[in-house]
Amino acid sequence: MKNKLKHHGSLGFLVLLMLSTTYNVVADSHKNGNENLSGKKKYFDRIDVDGNGIIDKTEFRGHVAGWIEKQGSNLNIDRTTENGFTRRDSDKSGDLDFKEFSAP
Repeated sequence: MKNKLKHHGSLGFLVLLMLSTTYNVVADSHKNGNENLSGKKKYFDRIDVDGNGIIDKTEFRGHVAGWIEKQGSNLNIDRTTENGFTRRDSDKSGDLDFKEFSAP
């Protein structure tokens, strides 16, 4: 059982790394710091469906589900969402603000 948990944790980390890489590729397509920040903000805003300035777990889950579908992966959406969200939610508020979302 311990190996299964470790394996799923690794998958969650791998997915978070892939999402982060996708995010950085989109954001880094801009040339200077202001444009880079603008690209990150646009990416954040696409995930923030209701436009309230924070990404809740439902919005994050939708993003993860779309990414998993686009990749043709069979990863568990709920587990992947939980792992990725928990790693980003540094203040444990249950929401991701732009600063948390865009942290390295």
